[in-house]
Order: sequence, then structure tokens, then C-alpha cells
Amino acid sequence: ETNAATPRTHKPKACVTGGSGFVAGHVCKVLIESGRFSEVRATTRTKSVEKTGFLEKMGVNVYGNCGT
Repeated sequence: ETNAATPRTHKPKACVTGGSGFVAGHVCKVLIESGRFSEVRATTRTKSVEKTGFLEKMGVNVYGNCGT
């Protein structure tokens, strides 16, 4: 548990749903570039180079087959 007197010693993780979509892809980019998160994850219905390769190149951990 943290409070105002106890600073965080680790960065939180972020998860974006629908990561292969236009808006979510930009959200992932902003989260990565902010440097505030230890890990950025994205869930997608399908995982393929065509649909999610750009996310993986940014350093996003992609979890596919989440909509089935």
C-alpha cells in the first residue's frame, strides 16, 4: 500500500483493449513514449504481423485471440 508519504518504487503496467485499432494504437504509442509504465500490454481479437506488428515494434506486449 502506498500513500503520500511513501513514494512508489516501481512503475505500473498499462493494458489497452482493442490494441490493433486506430485510436488504441495511438494510445499505446503515447503510453510507451511517456516512460511512466514498466510495461504496456494490448489485447486484440487476432494477433498477426499485419494487424499487430506495429505494436510489437513499439515494445507493446500483444495478447491475441481475446475476442473468441
